Amino acid sequence: MKPISEAWCCQIDVNNRCHLDCAYCSRLLRHTRADQRFNMSLHDFRTALESLSGFPGKIGIIGGEPTLHPEFSKLCYAVQLSGISKATFGLFTSGGKGYDKHRGLIDETFGFVAMNKHTEEQKQACLHQPLTVGVDDVVKDEAYRQKLIENCWVQQQWCPSVNPKGAFFCEIAAAWDVILDGPGGWVVEPGWWKRSPENFADQINRYCGHCGMPVPMAREHLGVKEQISAGNLKLFNEHRLPLHDFVTVVSGSFTVEQMEAVKVNWDPGNYRGDIRNDRPYGHACAAGSSGRRP
Repeated sequence: MKPISEAWCCQIDVNNRCHLDCAYCSRLLRHTRADQRFNMSLHDFRTALESLSGFPGKIGIIGGEPTLHPEFSKLCYAVQLSGISKATFGLFTSGGKGYDKHRGLIDETFGFVAMNKHTEEQKQACLHQPLTVGVDDVVKDEAYRQKLIENCWVQQQWCPSVNPKGAFFCEIAAAWDVILDGPGGWVVEPGWWKRSPENFADQINRYCGHCGMPVPMAREHLGVKEQISAGNLKLFNEHRLPLHDFVTVVSGSFTVEQMEAVKVNWDPGNYRGDIRNDRPYGHACAAGSSGRRP
């Protein structure tokens, strides 16, 4: 794993509400209870901005769909008054009515917009990682499992995150904390992002084992039934999380040989197969190379 300060971007999750209902959403929105939905307060948002003063990378505003935040205009004004360069800020959006409503303000506020509309055409092309198939459940070789977690592509390619529950070394860990009613992240204070991997142990031990992101396995189109591992199914039921009728249960495990074979052509971070060719597993993912980047 790498220090948070080396991440290309830090995300601020301002809400977890969206007009879409995508399989394998990185914020696990399909499996979020109504009482777990949030809109970040303006006070917490300003605190997050202040805490990222001096952060060397970009700062992303994300959701859910961030433009559906009831105070989105005020969030934009807070960005403009933050004293941080406009070029630093990006909006991560799926478009929709909120985006159309605030288009002028968005252009004034953000240095870049990362647009991912999840159109019907895109749903037939995009391949997403089954993140509800937990690595603890399907990888029985303990040493190999630990290696997968330590070298997870999300931590290498995506972003640390701040949400109303605190700061997290990984944006997916932040989403798991929400749906599993976790204790929250680190205190959002100046310099929290200077933490190094040896400081991540609490969040790694609490969330990474439930996550399918590190597992070399076949990716899925957005329109399919989501898969969930047996251990996660039990956990979801304990937390009264929505499952609906789109879940299929994975009860077996993968061998090291199977996963090593998948790695040959596995590049889960580059899921936008509708617009770019996938690159082999292990290649560095530079800014601009995947659908999550501007």
